[in-house]
Amino acid sequence: MDQVVESMNNINAGAQQSTTGIQQTRTGLQHMNDSVKQIQDMV
Repeated sequence: MDQVVESMNNINAGAQQSTTGIQQTRTGLQHMNDSVKQIQDMV
């Protein structure tokens, strides 16, 4: 039973890390898009 609980905790931790990574990727892409728009406005 303890192994099942530990496995579920590990799965939940991995899912949380994946969610955080996806959010960081979205934020990074938004910053990149903003920078591209600024460069396009300068050209």
